[in-house]
Amino acid sequence: MLYKVNMLPAKLQREGLIDVKRLVLISAATLFLALTLGGYGAFLINYTFMKNDLKDTTAQLEALAPLVSRVEQMRQERIGLEAALEEYAEILQNQKTWSVLLDDLSSIIPIDAWLVELAILRRPVETETPPPGASASAPPADSQNSTGSPAGQDETKTAGLPHPNTITLKGYSLTVSSVGVFVMNLNYLPYFEEVKLNRISLDEQGYRFEITTILKDEV
Repeated sequence: MLYKVNMLPAKLQREGLIDVKRLVLISAATLFLALTLGGYGAFLINYTFMKNDLKDTTAQLEALAPLVSRVEQMRQERIGLEAALEEYAEILQNQKTWSVLLDDLSSIIPIDAWLVELAILRRPVETETPPPGASASAPPADSQNSTGSPAGQDETKTAGLPHPNTITLKGYSLTVSSVGVFVMNLNYLPYFEEVKLNRISLDEQGYRFEITTILKDEV
């Protein structure tokens, strides 16, 4: 039988003994280092993937840029077409109104009178001059233009197409009374809020007259 003799001092005799504290520290340091390196590696892999995805997305956006520009152009064209359609509908409505008005004019004019000129136009609104000493900084609360609409409403109506507010009628009649009947009949029509006989004169064709009518706002 062989005997093993350790001649070292007791403090140096560690053979066969395990230093648990040192082993735990080494294991913890090794685990921390492994987790750090693993996390950094995962971060690098994820960063590489995200960078490639960003590059692919940028390329797709560059490829879609002409399509986006074309879609924006189509949207602007659609807005323009919608505005043109509204304007066209307004023109058709006005055409219908004028055709009805002209039919009514032909039905109310006396048999011995006829029109030679009809002008539909827009005349500037006449503003009343305030009396001396009145404050000019603020307009009256109930200020209205010559057509009877509140101030500012006329500008709203003329934002698109100019809205006519006056019709001038010129023609001839064989008698003065027929001119009076025509003026009276014009007052009965629902289109006008004011009818004014400007002048009447006699020439070789008959009694020449000129009438100015102010249209209502809804016409």
